[in-house]
Amino acid sequence: MSESAHLRTSPTRTVSRPVRSGTAATVRALAIFSIAATSMLATSGCTEVRGRRLIQEGNDLFKDAKFPEAVKKFEEAEAYIPKFPTLWLNKGFTCKRMIIPGSKSPENEKAADCAIEAFDKFRQLVPEDTRGEMLYTQTLFDADRFEKIVAIYEKRWKDNPKDQQAVSILMQVHTKWDLALIGEGGKLDDALKWYEVYVEQRPDDPEAYYAVGTFLYTQLNMKGGGVDKMCWDPRKNALNKEECKPGDKPGDILNAQRVDLADKGISFLEKAIKLRPTYTDAMTYTNLLWRQRAYGLFQAPEEWEVAMAKAEEWKVKTLEILKQRGVTSTNVMPREALAGAGQSKEDLETQLAGDDEESGAEGAAAKGDDKGSKKTPANKKSSGKRKGKRR
Repeated sequence: MSESAHLRTSPTRTVSRPVRSGTAATVRALAIFSIAATSMLATSGCTEVRGRRLIQEGNDLFKDAKFPEAVKKFEEAEAYIPKFPTLWLNKGFTCKRMIIPGSKSPENEKAADCAIEAFDKFRQLVPEDTRGEMLYTQTLFDADRFEKIVAIYEKRWKDNPKDQQAVSILMQVHTKWDLALIGEGGKLDDALKWYEVYVEQRPDDPEAYYAVGTFLYTQLNMKGGGVDKMCWDPRKNALNKEECKPGDKPGDILNAQRVDLADKGISFLEKAIKLRPTYTDAMTYTNLLWRQRAYGLFQAPEEWEVAMAKAEEWKVKTLEILKQRGVTSTNVMPREALAGAGQSKEDLETQLAGDDEESGAEGAAAKGDDKGSKKTPANKKSSGKRKGKRR
């Protein structure tokens, strides 16, 4: 372009070159394009400024907890900077704040849809930012969009059976899904399947087996195995209080199903203890699962008695190991794990409160011994009584 102009205007050149056909038109076209491009850049700059300003206004409204108004500002910004990641991130956070867990109202579903769409666009724009995947999945979870999460992570697991994160998420999703469907069939079997896959991925990890055992205990405890079952004694001539009479609710796990699930949980916990012989947490939950098993045997008093005796055995083993570690307080164990057969929660609390008083008295006496004082016969008697209880 510059050479052509030079050939036409230089007075000292005696030999001129022919001008190529169309060169002048090309020069004019390039000039027009340059002007248009400059104009477009200026417009683009203004557009981005306007979009960013709207995002800032939305952020200010968010800080004032005016979430619906903030969302409107973000929606306006979409027309100017639709590929700006921060826009979708902030919009997602704002919509997520409007979600009420467990609610199925149209407003709540709309807020959930808004947050899910925003986080989905954010993760697509910046796939290297791990927040996108995390926030997208968490929002699906909070909004009870179980089918969507399961579809995503089952595919991930099928593509890579060693994907531990996918299995962990599938465990959590099916557990929550099961609770949402109590009385309607539930998803307990599906949840248990993924807990078992979790163990298969970690065959030498005692905590993996422990996770399955505690999951099953939690299920049994929530579904018909609460403390109200502690004080019922099905044996003949047992002195039961009327308020201890067990009652069942829709969704409770009963009878043979309760026994089968308790046995499965006990089996997993025993494997955890085999890998870690002094695993007192696993021992405590083995004790608890024997009790949950017993609650399924109220119609078979002799089998109930055997199950409660096994629970007592595990209680003694656990306390012995804790004692070897210098732990004498029973506060480290759940109250249910300490109860005697047919003992009510109230009676147990009274007994434990008495033990705590004796423990305090022993501590004071021991402190006196350090100073050279002598134990009184009363202290000796109290100490012997407490040790007898611990055995």
